[in-house]
Amino acid sequence: MKNRVLILVVFLLLAGCGNSTTKGIDSGDEMDYEVLASAKTLPEDFEETAFHREDSPHFLMRQAGNEAELEKWWKTYRLKKEAPSVDFSENTVFFLGLYESGTCPVEIGDIKANADKDMMTVTTSVSDGACTTDQTPRTIIYAVDRSVAENIEVIEMNTGGSTFLPL
Repeated sequence: MKNRVLILVVFLLLAGCGNSTTKGIDSGDEMDYEVLASAKTLPEDFEETAFHREDSPHFLMRQAGNEAELEKWWKTYRLKKEAPSVDFSENTVFFLGLYESGTCPVEIGDIKANADKDMMTVTTSVSDGACTTDQTPRTIIYAVDRSVAENIEVIEMNTGGSTFLPL
């Protein structure tokens, strides 16, 4: 009798370990990306246009698929350096705006696309240690493969919790 119960328990445990297809980071294919620039600046209207959640950080994500959009968002985000040259036949550029701790800068850990290639998950990290609670502006500009990015409709920001940003 004990053997039958044990077999049943093992079967039920194994049945719960099957594959599942979900959107988000668990089913994503890691994407190559290149950080083109990073600066301590945000658009003037960040507070009005950023995606707000109860807790910080708030996010503002913009996408550039051509030279004109790159120049537009470069100026909007008030970047002082000259915009880099980008091959838009191969790449799409994203502008990520947020506030960070002044002592623990935000970095992109990895970027993944879900199986349907309609959602991109951006995982960020901060350095270990004591971080101040001030809010310093940060814009990170990165490029990803255009063939994957052209169908992206939603960006999932994974900063220890998930925030979904429509594009």
